[in-house]
Amino acid sequence: MIVPFTYDYAAPFSEGLAYVCKGGGIVDPWYRDSDEYGKFGYINKTGEVVVPLVYDCEYSDCGGILLAQSFCGGYATVSKRTVIPESESYYMDYGMIDNTGMITVPLDYDWIWHDGGYWNFDNELVLVGLSDDHAGYYSWDSCGLVDTMGKEVVAIGHYTSIEPFCEGYAKVWYDASRSNYGSPIFGTGTYGFVDTAGREVVPCIFSNVRSFSEGLAAVLVDEKWGYIAIVEP
Repeated sequence: MIVPFTYDYAAPFSEGLAYVCKGGGIVDPWYRDSDEYGKFGYINKTGEVVVPLVYDCEYSDCGGILLAQSFCGGYATVSKRTVIPESESYYMDYGMIDNTGMITVPLDYDWIWHDGGYWNFDNELVLVGLSDDHAGYYSWDSCGLVDTMGKEVVAIGHYTSIEPFCEGYAKVWYDASRSNYGSPIFGTGTYGFVDTAGREVVPCIFSNVRSFSEGLAAVLVDEKWGYIAIVEP
């Protein structure tokens, strides 16, 4: 026995650390009362607490709890819950820590994607947002990129959406029209690419684009598709 049965929840180890909980479980507004929520932190493979159990995790983090809260490239996403007494509701703030527990990205964001399935930004850049994440769809509102030390690389809200990097470039969507509900409308706006420094290396002038593959990216102009390549100076 390496880690005794003292936790209410434990996730698999990632990069030598495991996400664990005491005092309750995951925040699940459908099934749990507010006094049953536990606090989360990280232990190492000897059972020593490396990151104190001071964080919260909500049910919607699952996919989520085994991905976003796992360490990837030396960093992990963490969250804290703030209760709104007058409405009997709460909201979550997200940030990032390194493997010593130091907060590197402040808990100032409504959502973060660091290593969640297809939203892997090469462990160097983090997709963050200040509004609803639209249930994980590719269209994001008020999103941007920060590095793992919290420095803003792409201004939040400048683009309608940012997709994962392929071959060093990320597809970006600019100036989309909005529905009556405020959601961006596909087929409107223009597309281009940014590099890992946040520079718009391909201007947002195309009706649509596909991610780079083997040095080429498909682009749409006047309802016709072709390919572009980036020629470095």
